[in-house]
Amino acid sequence: MLKDELRTLVKRKRRTLNESERKKADAIIADKVIKLIENAIIENGVIENGIVKNGIVGNAITENGKRVLAYYSYNNEVDTRILIRLLRDRGNKVYLPRVNGEILEVVEYKEDVVTDKLYEPNGQAVFPDLDVVIVPIVAYDKNKYRLGYGKGYYDRFLSTVDALKIGIAYKVQEVEDVFHETHDIKLDFIVNECETI
Repeated sequence: MLKDELRTLVKRKRRTLNESERKKADAIIADKVIKLIENAIIENGVIENGIVKNGIVGNAITENGKRVLAYYSYNNEVDTRILIRLLRDRGNKVYLPRVNGEILEVVEYKEDVVTDKLYEPNGQAVFPDLDVVIVPIVAYDKNKYRLGYGKGYYDRFLSTVDALKIGIAYKVQEVEDVFHETHDIKLDFIVNECETI
């Protein structure tokens, strides 16, 4: 199966979730991500494939909170508005991505920065030292590889950051194999409403 066919199939499966199922799953996923961030194993923010180099068990939330790149969901994705609110309520600084040419820019989240049409923030691009990146997923497999929308924005961006990479999706988006390629970035965790991989 080609990647485009897989994207179409999984997006169709994602649309089968009704509003009640979606809202319940969104709340569960947001809660699981918050707990994952709060209980992450971190030392100096150096994480490789979900394992901290020379790490110790600690609490990932410091007095100043974490710097988290989230995204503003659309098109039947896991609703990130709940997660963004929970992150901010816990003192974390939240950023959103914006496409500029072939790259993702990072913009600090403010209530009024998201445009209804584009789901991207307005405002000045910044270059924070991110602790966590929340990654959108079209499809994923148990090996922690994701299939995105096919433009490569996140893979290029993730290859440049040294942060905890957490993908979020519904269980119906899980497939046996996303046919990852050498340029695809493996995530540290994938969270759905049923499990954390």
